[in-house]
Amino acid sequence: MTRRSRFVCRGVCSILAVLCAIVRCSSGDDPARPKPLIDVISPAAVTDLTPCNPTDHSVMLTWTAPGDDVAVGTAALYDIRYSTAMIGTATWISASRSTGEPPPGAAGDADTFVATGLSPNTSYYFALKAADDGSNWSPLSNVARRMTLVLLDTIPPAAVTDLAVTHRTAHEIQLTWTAPGNDGDAGTAASYDIRYSISPISEANWRSAVQAELEPAPNYSRSRETFSVPGLSANTEYYFALKTADQRLNLSALSNVARESTLPCTFCWLPIGSGMGSDGMYGPNVKALTVYDGTLIAGGYFTAAGGVPADNIAAWNGSSWSPLGRGVNNAVNAFTIHDAKLIAAKFPDPSSPGPLCSWDGSSWSPIPGMDLDTILALTSYNAQLIAGGTFDNAGGVAARAIAAWNGSYWLELGGGMSGGSHSYGHVYAIAVYHGQLIAAGDFGVAGCFAANHIAAWDGISWSPLGSGLSGGSSPRVNALAVYNDQLIAAGSFAFAGGIPAGNIAAWNGISWSPLGSGVDGGAYPGVEALAIHGGQLIAGGDFTTAGGLPANCVASWNGSAWMPVGSGMSGGAGRGVFALTIFNDQLIAGGYFTAAGDYTANSIAAWASW
Repeated sequence: MTRRSRFVCRGVCSILAVLCAIVRCSSGDDPARPKPLIDVISPAAVTDLTPCNPTDHSVMLTWTAPGDDVAVGTAALYDIRYSTAMIGTATWISASRSTGEPPPGAAGDADTFVATGLSPNTSYYFALKAADDGSNWSPLSNVARRMTLVLLDTIPPAAVTDLAVTHRTAHEIQLTWTAPGNDGDAGTAASYDIRYSISPISEANWRSAVQAELEPAPNYSRSRETFSVPGLSANTEYYFALKTADQRLNLSALSNVARESTLPCTFCWLPIGSGMGSDGMYGPNVKALTVYDGTLIAGGYFTAAGGVPADNIAAWNGSSWSPLGRGVNNAVNAFTIHDAKLIAAKFPDPSSPGPLCSWDGSSWSPIPGMDLDTILALTSYNAQLIAGGTFDNAGGVAARAIAAWNGSYWLELGGGMSGGSHSYGHVYAIAVYHGQLIAAGDFGVAGCFAANHIAAWDGISWSPLGSGLSGGSSPRVNALAVYNDQLIAAGSFAFAGGIPAGNIAAWNGISWSPLGSGVDGGAYPGVEALAIHGGQLIAGGDFTTAGGLPANCVASWNGSAWMPVGSGMSGGAGRGVFALTIFNDQLIAGGYFTAAGDYTANSIAAWASW
């Protein structure tokens, strides 16, 4: 060893000797007294951090406390942080630190903490670290995520104070007002509840007032709103009021009450509730009407009636619409009453039972045998159900365009119909006249006899009615009725028994005669439906004149002359009246239209006299 090395070694030994003396002095040279240690062991990382019980501004956190040294003892403090972005080792420092963290519990205890000051409807990430007395920090905990709730809204919209009537007719009153906001007069509210009554409206009787259908969605605060209440009685005083709701269903106070009387009315078309609605591509239409068990029954193509879901068939009790059970799964073409049941014919659908079904007042039942056939006309004759349409088979029996159901099986009727503009006959209308079954449509032969579009069945064989109906681009008969002891046939044709007849004619049992100059005009000129009302024959279809007078889709014949029925129907592509019936002494018209007279009427309306 060199001299320099010996010098360095002696220096280091001297320093060590001094340190040992200090240690001995502090321990009193008591070999039993423990010597102090330096703490280098950190608390364990928390692995079960869990968020719960969120509010719009806070989230509760729970976890199992680590120890001072891993999982032993009690840690000294927590550092709890949160962020709207994922927290990792690199982003820990930039995360927001909570304040007021709790002191750690003993290892294994359940610790909790509520993180506050958070924003509503926001997703947050949470993590923590624990430290001991030696400032040894644990690794980062698991990262927990939770969303705060939407801010609890307790402020209702302001009450409307300027509700007023701006226009009135015999059966409709238009209201206007200034839109309130979502919170007082700020923002946009969610919905209106508009009600009316023939008595003054107050908070006490608010719920007993009639709620209007199809109220508009609110516009932005301070916008001008308008809404028309249809279906009111003529010459009657009404009271109107409304409330407004926000998205949290906070309801405003009652508006001011507006008061007005409808105008007097003598004869006019009225909507029936809000009519029919459809979510389909063709829009709603009504193809069949009847009265069953004291209610008006409407069938066609629609998915709602009066705003109530109803699949293609619905009932009107005089004040509101309701579905008939679950309805039917395709458009309805025809009704009749047979064996005290409502019988409905719908377009066939391979996914469900055939096109015929019966309603007993509580449920639907299929009538078998017509699996994929189209039925367009129904009636009851000699205790049998008669069906007409575009088929050539009924329950396995060859039956061309017409057949009879005796309650157990189908029967063909004298060979049925053939010819016409199709490969086999089509029957569109059936009626009973002078004890005989009358079938009409598009055919040239009935049984074994030539019969132009109309024939009579006497229970044994078919016979023609004179030379029948003919002429026009595509002659056919769509409707039959009995009026003044005559059989009325209507559709699209130019001649009846060889005599000019504008789409409608009368058979007296011996010969045909026209009804004036008939009806004409329209996209597809012709008559689709007939009914008797107030001693007059009513014709509905697609036409613009009747007896040379303007008549939009509906007209009346008094035995000698034609008259329009009000201003008729308008609106809708392919507009027209397809069905007529009488309910509560009122004429009911169904079809494809959006207005009847002066009023909005979606596919169905009533002609009322006051």
